[in-house]
Formats: sequence, structure tokens, C-alpha cells
Amino acid sequence: MNFLELISNFEGKLASKVKFELMETRHAPYAFGSGFSSYRVKGTILRVVFDGKENLIEIQKSKSHEKYPNCNWENVFSGTWNEFTQKNIEELLE
Repeated sequence: MNFLELISNFEGKLASKVKFELMETRHAPYAFGSGFSSYRVKGTILRVVFDGKENLIEIQKSKSHEKYPNCNWENVFSGTWNEFTQKNIEELLE
């Protein structure tokens, strides 16, 4: 599993449920493949962070209608690829 597979999987799950806007994405293929992507969804911002060295995924969420640069992130998911693939996207959007 790598960052590009993770983002493809996440965007597929997201697109099947809601409209979203990609805000920012960063990928460091030479830093263990780590990266992050941020999305605006229903007035909140979701950020998916992949730690390639530890092979961990974190999904963070902003409060409703916060401006992107000043978000106070709340961690809504932390785990592995297998845990992520079983996670229901609606739970992340609540």
C-alpha cells in the first residue's frame, strides 16, 4: 500500500457519498512515500495523512466553516490500511 493507492481509495469512497473539493495534496515519494491530502466536504475540511514509514493513516476533520490555514484539527481516525478499508465514510463525516 502506498499514498497514491490510499488517496484513490479514499476519493472513491468519498465520491460515492458526497461532492468534495480537493484543497491541497503533498506527496513525498522519497520520504517512505508519506503524504497528505485535504478536502472540503459539506463545509468542513478533511485531511488524510499517510505515514509511509510506520504505514499508518490518520484522518483529521476541522470544525464547520473554518478557514483552511487556521483549522483546529480533530482526529477522527487513526489506524492501518486494513482498518481504513473497513471504515465507513459516513462515520468520518458526522
